[in-house]
Amino acid sequence: MYYYYYYYYYYYYHHYHYYYYYYYYYYYYYYYYYYYYYYYYHYHYHYNYYYYYYYYYYYYYYYYYYYYGNKNYFYYYCCCYYHYYYYYYYYYYYYSQQQQ
Repeated sequence: MYYYYYYYYYYYYHHYHYYYYYYYYYYYYYYYYYYYYYYYYHYHYHYNYYYYYYYYYYYYYYYYYYYYGNKNYFYYYCCCYYHYYYYYYYYYYYYSQQQQ
Protein backbone atom coordinates (compact mmCIF):
# COMPACT_ATOMS: atom_id res chain seq x y z
CA MET A 1 0.00 0.00 0.00
CA TYR A 2 1.04 3.62 -0.34
CA TYR A 3 1.31 6.11 2.44
CA TYR A 4 0.60 9.67 1.51
CA TYR A 5 2.35 12.60 3.17
CA TYR A 6 1.34 16.13 2.46
CA TYR A 7 3.14 19.34 3.35
CA TYR A 8 1.83 22.78 2.51
CA TYR A 9 3.72 26.03 2.70
CA TYR A 10 2.21 29.43 2.02
CA TYR A 11 4.06 32.69 1.62
CA TYR A 12 2.43 36.03 1.09
CA TYR A 13 4.13 39.25 0.17
CA HIS A 14 2.42 42.56 -0.19
CA HIS A 15 3.90 45.81 -1.34
CA TYR A 16 2.12 49.12 -1.41
CA HIS A 17 3.47 52.10 -3.21
CA TYR A 18 2.00 55.53 -3.62
CA TYR A 19 2.91 56.41 -7.14
CA TYR A 20 1.95 59.98 -7.93
CA TYR A 21 -0.80 62.57 -7.80
CA TYR A 22 -1.48 65.66 -9.82
CA TYR A 23 -3.93 68.49 -10.01
CA TYR A 24 -5.88 69.55 -13.04
CA TYR A 25 -8.95 71.40 -14.25
CA TYR A 26 -11.38 69.60 -16.48
CA TYR A 27 -15.01 69.59 -17.58
CA TYR A 28 -16.02 66.41 -15.81
CA TYR A 29 -14.49 63.72 -13.63
CA TYR A 30 -14.06 59.99 -13.89
CA TYR A 31 -12.10 57.25 -12.19
CA TYR A 32 -10.18 54.48 -13.91
CA TYR A 33 -9.75 51.09 -12.34
CA TYR A 34 -7.42 48.46 -13.81
CA TYR A 35 -5.99 45.23 -12.53
CA TYR A 36 -3.82 42.55 -14.00
CA TYR A 37 -2.91 39.15 -12.63
CA TYR A 38 -0.47 36.50 -13.72
CA TYR A 39 0.02 33.04 -12.36
CA TYR A 40 2.68 30.44 -12.93
CA TYR A 41 2.85 26.89 -11.77
CA HIS A 42 5.52 24.25 -12.05
CA TYR A 43 5.50 20.51 -11.49
CA HIS A 44 8.45 18.43 -10.54
CA TYR A 45 8.55 14.72 -9.89
CA HIS A 46 11.62 12.88 -8.70
CA TYR A 47 11.58 9.28 -7.44
CA ASN A 48 8.92 9.10 -4.74
CA TYR A 49 8.98 12.81 -4.17
CA TYR A 50 6.42 15.02 -5.85
CA TYR A 51 6.90 18.75 -5.77
CA TYR A 52 4.26 21.23 -6.79
CA TYR A 53 5.16 24.89 -7.03
CA TYR A 54 2.54 27.55 -7.57
CA TYR A 55 3.41 31.18 -8.12
CA TYR A 56 0.77 33.84 -8.20
CA TYR A 57 1.55 37.38 -9.19
CA TYR A 58 -1.01 40.09 -8.82
CA TYR A 59 -0.45 43.44 -10.43
CA TYR A 60 -2.76 46.25 -9.51
CA TYR A 61 -3.20 49.77 -10.75
CA TYR A 62 -5.73 52.13 -9.29
CA TYR A 63 -6.44 55.61 -10.51
CA TYR A 64 -8.73 57.72 -8.40
CA TYR A 65 -10.06 61.06 -9.53
CA TYR A 66 -11.57 63.43 -7.05
CA TYR A 67 -13.44 66.49 -8.19
CA TYR A 68 -15.28 69.53 -6.96
CA GLY A 69 -16.51 72.78 -8.42
CA ASN A 70 -19.61 74.06 -10.15
CA LYS A 71 -21.04 74.31 -13.63
CA ASN A 72 -18.62 73.08 -16.30
CA TYR A 73 -15.19 73.22 -14.68
CA PHE A 74 -14.14 70.77 -12.04
CA TYR A 75 -10.99 70.58 -9.97
CA TYR A 76 -9.68 67.07 -9.49
CA TYR A 77 -6.55 65.23 -8.52
CA CYS A 78 -5.35 61.78 -9.52
CA CYS A 79 -3.93 59.28 -7.12
CA CYS A 80 -2.22 56.31 -8.66
CA TYR A 81 -1.71 53.33 -6.40
CA TYR A 82 0.66 50.55 -7.23
CA HIS A 83 0.14 47.23 -5.55
CA TYR A 84 2.28 44.12 -5.45
CA TYR A 85 0.92 40.79 -4.45
CA TYR A 86 3.12 37.73 -4.25
CA TYR A 87 1.65 34.38 -3.46
CA TYR A 88 3.90 31.40 -3.01
CA TYR A 89 2.38 27.99 -2.73
CA TYR A 90 4.54 25.03 -1.95
CA TYR A 91 3.07 21.60 -2.10
CA TYR A 92 5.08 18.61 -1.01
CA TYR A 93 3.84 15.13 -1.69
CA TYR A 94 5.61 12.16 -0.23
CA TYR A 95 4.80 8.62 -1.24
CA SER A 96 6.22 5.72 0.66
CA GLN A 97 5.59 2.15 -0.35
CA GLN A 98 5.08 -0.55 2.23
CA GLN A 99 4.70 -4.27 1.59
CA GLN A 100 2.01 -6.21 3.32
